[in-house]
Amino acid sequence: MEEIRFYGRGGQGAVIASWILCYAFFLEGKHAQAFHTFGAERRGAPVEAFVRMDDSFPHLRCKVVNPHYVIVMGDKLVRFVDVTAGIQPKSSPHFIAEVSSLNFLLIILIVILIKDL
Repeated sequence: MEEIRFYGRGGQGAVIASWILCYAFFLEGKHAQAFHTFGAERRGAPVEAFVRMDDSFPHLRCKVVNPHYVIVMGDKLVRFVDVTAGIQPKSSPHFIAEVSSLNFLLIILIVILIKDL
């Protein structure tokens, strides 16, 4: 099972990006789930979103504790959140500078395409 954790702020598109990535896995014939967690529902509040993907149905419905990939949408989050917590030993966080949601979605599509090469 592959697990991915997104960090962002409300309004940056981390939740939507996780849904799109989940849908992309679904189109590849994989079983996937996407969900999110956040505190105050306001623009700019810290947000975590999660994606799980496997060849069989992922029955877990809890936060991703030991992700294979971490995507951080904005380097300022590192000051407030330990983005490396629980990360798999051979993984590293992928930092994405402050970008618009559309640019971020394009980055995700490029990462999906590169993964298949």
